Amino acid sequence: MSGFSEIVKLNPIELSGHVTVELFDALTGKMQEQIKGKNFISVKAAELLRRMQIAALTAGVAKYSVGQPVANGYYSYNGSWFSPFFQYLVLTDYASAEASTTDTLVRGNVKGYCNYAPSVDTSLLAGYANQEEAWAIPSQAHMVFDFATDKANGTFRSIYLASSYTPGIYNGEYKKTFKCKAVRNYGNTQYSGGYFWGKVGNIIYKISMTTGEEVASYDMLETVYAFTVNSGFLYYLPAVGTTLKRYQFSGGEKTTLTITRTSDYLFNDGTYIYTFYGISGNANHYINRITISTFTMESNKDISPPDGQNYYGWQYGYFKGGVMYAVFYDNAATVDAQTGYRFATIDYAAGTCTVQASDWYPNIGLFTDGTYDYVFLSNAGFMGSGSYAAVNYGFYTTDILATGNYNIFSRKLLSADVTKANNQTMKISYDIFIS
Repeated sequence: MSGFSEIVKLNPIELSGHVTVELFDALTGKMQEQIKGKNFISVKAAELLRRMQIAALTAGVAKYSVGQPVANGYYSYNGSWFSPFFQYLVLTDYASAEASTTDTLVRGNVKGYCNYAPSVDTSLLAGYANQEEAWAIPSQAHMVFDFATDKANGTFRSIYLASSYTPGIYNGEYKKTFKCKAVRNYGNTQYSGGYFWGKVGNIIYKISMTTGEEVASYDMLETVYAFTVNSGFLYYLPAVGTTLKRYQFSGGEKTTLTITRTSDYLFNDGTYIYTFYGISGNANHYINRITISTFTMESNKDISPPDGQNYYGWQYGYFKGGVMYAVFYDNAATVDAQTGYRFATIDYAAGTCTVQASDWYPNIGLFTDGTYDYVFLSNAGFMGSGSYAAVNYGFYTTDILATGNYNIFSRKLLSADVTKANNQTMKISYDIFIS
């Protein structure tokens, strides 16, 4: 008996947005200014809508590897696997033109924000979600955000709906292409000599870039906190500190070097090893440089980002095209309340750095073979917390340096700057039309 099948085609859902900004005199309640306009919806919204359809269809069916059902379906949209469409209204001074396909992150200095779920927030930037005036029907969602006289005072130009109100911090998805499946979840990953390298506890694994299989393993008989590989040698930190060890793969010989400054991260460019210290509360952005050929300390420099960032040191460095890239934590909250991880290039010889426009925070392994950038993903192809049991592990190529990732649902560039004073209240109404 033959089975029956039928293909059901789902009509695409189209979204459009409209925003209204109103400023009122706090004493009289009289409206003093009103700005209206349409805004673009990010191209990412269509993909997320599709995943929500899949999630609803597979709810309770798919499982994590530990056998627990995924309540909202295989592609969960409750924050476990990827963020919801948006969580915040964000006001910034970013004035560049809108571009729905490439405008992907919150840009500029944050001048105000509001969580769309009512919450207590004492920040002078924070408004509150007015649920008394908000409503939703199948064809439209109407959201209202209010700002009191002491909130969000200043000048802004862009209005976002976004997953975060801090630019650059977003556990979204990198644009990526599957390379190969991995055998296990590695605590740290690198590239060297035509192979991927990963660590688990004391053991370093040499991994085929084609199949993802482990072709060799090396037990250091002690903890490997961080490592890098170059020309037949492993360089590693057994702990956060000033001890750097070199291990020869062919003979197993170990050599120990005491480096000048405490470190917790290292990488190399083939000539030098560079070490960072990115621990929370570390105000020094110093970098050790070790000569590979002689395994000796060459120099160390304190290269600080601009604008007084002073909470973390440098983190997640690597080289590509002869350029050193790294991440730092922007702690300029006392200046403009814009906090978050930032992306920069470092000129070690000159002792300077330049902050880049494409902000990102790689909270997973990120490395390069000089041509392609790679990420190691431990969450079934999605970035996510290591606390989630993974279905698969894998290596992916990614153009992370070119495009970054998405954290905005929509953006409205106002025709002119809007300034809110401390004798004004402000109401922002946001409508999403669904057809």
